[in-house]
Amino acid sequence: MKNVFVILTLALCMQACGSSDETTDQENQNLSIVGYTTNMLTLRDSVIPMNNTSLHVTCTLDETANHVCVGTYANGEAASANQVNEAMHQLQIDPKIESSLEAGCDDKTLLLLVEPKLTMPQIDTSEFCFWANEDKSIISCDGNEVSEEEAIAINNQYLDQLKTALQTARKSALDTFMAANPDLVSQAMAKAYLDASYGGMNIKLNACDWSAFIDKNKTILDIVELRAIVDNTEPTTCSKAIEYQTLLNTLNYNIDAQPSTTSYQILSSAEDLAPFKAFGLADSVIQTIDFSQNIVIALSAGTKPTTGYSLHIDAICDDAKINAYVQHCAGQPEDDAEADPILLIQLPSNVYEVTFQSRDIICE
Repeated sequence: MKNVFVILTLALCMQACGSSDETTDQENQNLSIVGYTTNMLTLRDSVIPMNNTSLHVTCTLDETANHVCVGTYANGEAASANQVNEAMHQLQIDPKIESSLEAGCDDKTLLLLVEPKLTMPQIDTSEFCFWANEDKSIISCDGNEVSEEEAIAINNQYLDQLKTALQTARKSALDTFMAANPDLVSQAMAKAYLDASYGGMNIKLNACDWSAFIDKNKTILDIVELRAIVDNTEPTTCSKAIEYQTLLNTLNYNIDAQPSTTSYQILSSAEDLAPFKAFGLADSVIQTIDFSQNIVIALSAGTKPTTGYSLHIDAICDDAKINAYVQHCAGQPEDDAEADPILLIQLPSNVYEVTFQSRDIICE
């Protein structure tokens, strides 16, 4: 089933131009909507997964009221109009999904970005107000000459109607998807999808349900992209655990002063803790620690490329072995803010062995 995109008709009354039909046709190509700028209204912005690459497609209503879609491959190469059209008119499934399941699906969760198939509204752009000549001295609205202020007001009204129609289309597409998959979309996920003007939504899927999912949804989805695949590892448990208290769990942005890899320190006095006050450790917390009975361990994940990392401990068993996990929020939008996750824990004095492991988690 093919997407139905906005059908735009450029129909202007050119009586004010006073030129021949041939000249008017040539001039029409350069006329623009009054008060409108290029890419003012985005109808679609998607990254379409493909074999060995991806295609970033952006569809906009341009300043001459044409619906324009352009595509760029991951290497920066521009896609042709035919390539863009072909990619948009068939269900695109990330090829990494199938390859990731070749070793089996047990104990795995897929984080997928899905874009429901939209039936785009139709709009007759002849009702917009256009500059009716090259030097922009005449404005035509449905064959009538109006002021620029009147034209902008009329155009804003039609643009608002189009935005409302687009949101109605998104709501209809979401309802169709939720009806077919009642357990996959939370209220928060649905709200985030509807609050956005374009794009898809993240869903979590048991990897063993993949084949049934795609069979059921192949006619109601445009794109299925793999954001992450997460092993459902069981958290560390102990028959007898050592109690500990978290004093600080934060990000250090002063990465030049920190190790680039995982590390830990044993802190045995208030003076040892003083540097961590710069990261939010309160004096009142330090004053409660009895260093005759307790120690503090400061764990550092090392420099990470984004803020989507944190340190976590499931449990500390009575063998005094601490398994610290450097957790990454899989599938979340990445930023460029380098940071070092820091975790401070207080626990009874002992000789502890600390090991670090990495794991992806799916963050809501």
